[in-house]
Amino acid sequence: MKKWMVGALGALTMLMLLPVTSQAATVKYLKVSVIKAQLWPVTQNKSGKTVYWDNLVGMGVGTFAVKDFPSFDPKKPYADYAKNAAFAKICDGKNKRSPDAFVVLKLGSKTFTTDKFNNQCAPEFKKGGSYISFTTQLMNDGKMPFSVEVRDNDGAAGIR
Repeated sequence: MKKWMVGALGALTMLMLLPVTSQAATVKYLKVSVIKAQLWPVTQNKSGKTVYWDNLVGMGVGTFAVKDFPSFDPKKPYADYAKNAAFAKICDGKNKRSPDAFVVLKLGSKTFTTDKFNNQCAPEFKKGGSYISFTTQLMNDGKMPFSVEVRDNDGAAGIR
């Protein structure tokens, strides 16, 4: 108990239950929501050469040859790719050669994996009308290794 003098009004008695400290909170939570991905049917290797998805090499898509696909440019808006007829054909959601995208989140020692979205170049990761979210507890210092990978479910190769 501490007594505080309050002017001429008398004494105020106060019970101090917990001392005030500058220590950080020891439990913190992180919620991560997976919203969408934008996938290209082409990529570029370190030498700058255009490389196509492995399931497109050496084959055409309908009436399109691999050479009809646009070159990858990371500065180019995604909507510009959709204007290309070959790109639109592979990404229309009906083509079985389109990616079956899913996301792998690694938060510290925990790994979360979304459902796969078949034949989608620009999937929105929704389940039951809501975006897919994961909640995890952070370490005491609030820091945690974090990585995000967007993968293609390649059933033929047995990879997920």
